[in-house]
Formats: sequence, C-alpha cells, structure tokens
Amino acid sequence: MPNSSPMQLRPALPVGPGVIEQALEHQLQRLLPTHHWLCRAPSFKRKQQWFRRLLDETSHAVQLQDSVDNPPARASVATPWARHLAAPPPGTLADFAVSSWLLDSVNPALQPDHQAHPGFASACERIERRAIFHRRQAFELLLTMTRQQQTGLGGQVQAAIDRQWPHLLERLAGWPQEERQRFMARTLEQLHFLGCRAGTAQAGEPSP
Repeated sequence: MPNSSPMQLRPALPVGPGVIEQALEHQLQRLLPTHHWLCRAPSFKRKQQWFRRLLDETSHAVQLQDSVDNPPARASVATPWARHLAAPPPGTLADFAVSSWLLDSVNPALQPDHQAHPGFASACERIERRAIFHRRQAFELLLTMTRQQQTGLGGQVQAAIDRQWPHLLERLAGWPQEERQRFMARTLEQLHFLGCRAGTAQAGEPSP
C-alpha cells in the first residue's frame, strides 16, 4: 500500500543547464524513433504528421541548445520530480505510439519565474506545448490501432503497454503523491476508452 501521507519534497533544485541539458538529451533521443517510423509510416497522413513532428523536434532541440549555450542570468527553480525525463524504448509501431503517449506525459512542465532568461522561459513553454501536441497525435494513432483488432494491431497496443508500464512506474516514482494519483487516474480513464488495461508485465524487449 502506498504511503498516504504527503510526500516531503527536498529543497528545490536550480534550473540551469542541468535540467535544460536533460531536456535536450531527451529531445535528441526522440529524434531517432521519429526518423525511424517516418520511413515506415502506415499512411500518407501519418507520414505528414511525423514529418512535421521531426521538424518540430529538430527546431526545439536547436532552441534548447541555444538555452544551454546562453544560460539564464538568474536561475529559476524546479522541484526534483521535474528531473524525471523519459527516454522512449525502441520497438514496434505500437511501442512508438505508447511511448509518445505515456512517457511524454511524465515530463512535467518546467515553470520558470518571471525573471528567468527569455530564451529559457520560451524553451520551458515549448517543452509543454510540444508534449501535449504529440500526446494527442499518439493517442489518436493508438485509438486507430485498437479499432483494428482483426489485423492484430489491438493486441500489439496492449503488449506495448505491458512492456512499457514498468518504465512509466519508474518515472512516476519521484513524483509528489498528489500529482502521481492525478496522472494515474487520467491514464486509467484513457486506457479504458482504448479498451486496454494497465500493464502488468515486467520491463523487457519487444518480441520479434
């Protein structure tokens, strides 16, 4: 049973190059699966979406790199749980969609104060806007796949959720309890809408 007492957060960490560099590393890691699946898109519509995503992620990486090269004169603060940035595991198309939907969701927004460097504040805002946009696209793809049970795609989605669920729980381990419960409630509701269940399998590589 999880502890019902409020989580005591450690003192806030300075948000300088450390957190932004993590976000930059995460962004560069996401370029690889996006590029991989762009060449294997199941439809022209998906190819268009993922090409726009690739352009967006590339431009965002450039913006983050600029923020690293020109750190804010007065650092903002972020709570430790904001440092849990996700790196998507490789795998099938379902893994790609699930990682975009689930793991992007555990990248909480960095909240710079009003005295933060303008480039840094803009990068933080774009992290959140990009994550929301790609989560919606990924959920739409998952919904399409789960509606195609006769092709076996629905089973692939559940298998991908089972594989990546332990990764999700690892990311959530550092969250404040209230935020974690809110996230899980929303995620379980969306899983029910997809006709899937929460993952139970151990983390592992996708089957060939």
